[in-house]
Amino acid sequence: MRPNYTSKTVMHIWRALLVCLTLGVSSSAIAQQLESLVQLISKEHEVSLSSSISVLHESGAELSVTQARNSLSQFVWHSGGNPNYGFSEHGLWLYTTLSNVTTTDKWVVSVAFSQLDNVDMYILQDGQVIASSFQGKFGLPSHYRLPVMKVDLPYAQTVELFVRLQSQHSSLVAPVTIQSADSHEIQNFYDNLLWGLFYGGLIILAIYNLVVYFALREASLLAYVGYICTVLVWQFVWGGHANMMFPQGLSHWFDMHTDIIFVLIGIGSGIFTLIFLEAKHTAPKTLPFIKVSITLLAVMGACSLVNLFPPVLAKCICICGQYVSH
Repeated sequence: MRPNYTSKTVMHIWRALLVCLTLGVSSSAIAQQLESLVQLISKEHEVSLSSSISVLHESGAELSVTQARNSLSQFVWHSGGNPNYGFSEHGLWLYTTLSNVTTTDKWVVSVAFSQLDNVDMYILQDGQVIASSFQGKFGLPSHYRLPVMKVDLPYAQTVELFVRLQSQHSSLVAPVTIQSADSHEIQNFYDNLLWGLFYGGLIILAIYNLVVYFALREASLLAYVGYICTVLVWQFVWGGHANMMFPQGLSHWFDMHTDIIFVLIGIGSGIFTLIFLEAKHTAPKTLPFIKVSITLLAVMGACSLVNLFPPVLAKCICICGQYVSH
């Protein structure tokens, strides 16, 4: 026999279900907010924020940090901690919260990728901006090869971090980290030291082979020197040092033609393979493919010089250049 529910009983049941649903949604929101709160408990170690990030894709017009904060309900939790957010023609906002419980208030937020067009960072406390930075390839000049923001964090108070990314020439790769200012200076010192050893080793290798070429007149040595030079240019641009060292006009040109460096290294490695390995005798079946690849890269490089390709196709050239160079 079916139970006979009155309308009053049914109303009480619906109310109870509605209360449970509301509590569940609120608990989920609170849990997500707590999960995104990053507590800084050590001033000795670098903290990755990639696993505590929420994201918001701009649909068209560029948002200000105030508009982004007013749209917090539209941010989506970025699970997995992978800092690659793919390609986008519009801006992308990252969001997380921080709380400093250490004895130092000097901190540095950094984005460990040098090829982003614009990287805008903001720290907000009680809705007010207390620190900001506008960097990236098209941002303000910096003494660092990577985008950074120095900030004074108050003790045991929650602050909000907003990062806006935009790039027409690369994927939105943004490993966001934070560390104390002292740790950052030490890390930057060793970073510069290792890069100096790398560049110095390649330059010495190029000079040595150039001297040997003048003594032996071996064409493969000259091809090897050319290949080393293309590697130097490629790494100098891709590593972010070009924005620090090159004149602003030249640096801006490389920023607009990043695909050229991959074309150069592809052509350089192809020519070195043909001459040094004597591909005509050692790999006759592969020889036509190498020549066609070098020709195609040269054509694509010439078209890129006159801005014939849109940014999406320029990204494909970068991929082709990497493939040929390997």
